[in-house]
Amino acid sequence: NTEYSSTKAYEKAVRKQLKASNEANAENSAKLELFNQIMDNSKVKKYPEKELKSRCDQIKNTYAKIAMDNDLDFAEYLKNELGLTEEEFNKEVKATAKDAVKQELILRQIAELEGISVSKKDYNDYLDELLEKNGHTRSSYKKEMGISIVEYAESNNLYSSLLYNRVMDKIYSNSQAR
Repeated sequence: NTEYSSTKAYEKAVRKQLKASNEANAENSAKLELFNQIMDNSKVKKYPEKELKSRCDQIKNTYAKIAMDNDLDFAEYLKNELGLTEEEFNKEVKATAKDAVKQELILRQIAELEGISVSKKDYNDYLDELLEKNGHTRSSYKKEMGISIVEYAESNNLYSSLLYNRVMDKIYSNSQAR
């Protein structure tokens, strides 16, 4: 009761699938290594305060929600679950936010220099593709998750993910890592 006519056909299909998966994993690892090299060799002259504050707030709100969902006082959550004081947590948040903003700035700069863009249609198509891969429509997602895919995408930086994919596809295709 399978789509394969024999065990041999099934094994061939599995080998083909594993090969494709291994190739995709190798390519993704190479792209990540390339991006890490770019990050290591890049410097930000001045961080945009608005973006830095926004990213810090986003990180803090995520942890505050986790604490609240677990019926814990925020300071108690930090101490018991993360082993941090609020001061230590704030330092970690700032460092994480700076790194994230640096990544964003680098991606946008490379995209601009390479003529890479993401149109509104591209972005919406990307979100619809993600929904379809996970067996959802926009309305079924909102009904099941309680937020729209656009709200989820904004809070999880899916625009940046799409831009990263496009930038890294271009860099990888021009690199010797292939």
